[in-house]
Amino acid sequence: MLPDGRVLVTIHDGDVRVVKNGSLLAKPLVHLTVDSDGERGLIGITHDPDFATNHFIYLYHTVPASGSTAAFNEISRFTLNGNVAQAGSEVDILKLNDLSDATNHNGGSMHFGKDGMLYVGVGENAIHPIHRPSARSLGRCCESMSHRSRAAIRSTT
Repeated sequence: MLPDGRVLVTIHDGDVRVVKNGSLLAKPLVHLTVDSDGERGLIGITHDPDFATNHFIYLYHTVPASGSTAAFNEISRFTLNGNVAQAGSEVDILKLNDLSDATNHNGGSMHFGKDGMLYVGVGENAIHPIHRPSARSLGRCCESMSHRSRAAIRSTT
């Protein structure tokens, strides 16, 4: 829920919808092209602690495979302009590792801590820890990921 009472609803296939004063608005806030197979898709949303000033929201979503590039999960930031995302405002904040053929355990929970850091549950993409290379961020503690990416995801205006 945004500080002004609007509710943002993510739809698995890539839409963010707005509920204002108890009514679902006709136009989506934004539509992302996502890989929505299994537990992939548009799977996380949060607003910036300084939303009243900067109007930032963050979306956790699965970018589809393209050519030789595998699907991957990503966090993107958008700036709202009223009840829609401002055109051209998308900023890619964090690209996670390429996903395996498994379509589950993708995480998606995002929350800002009192320290202003964005903490993210990324999931392990059904890759058992014994088979997961140490360079992969999937399945790692979200706190360590936040500290590694501190400059990129600190709440800023």
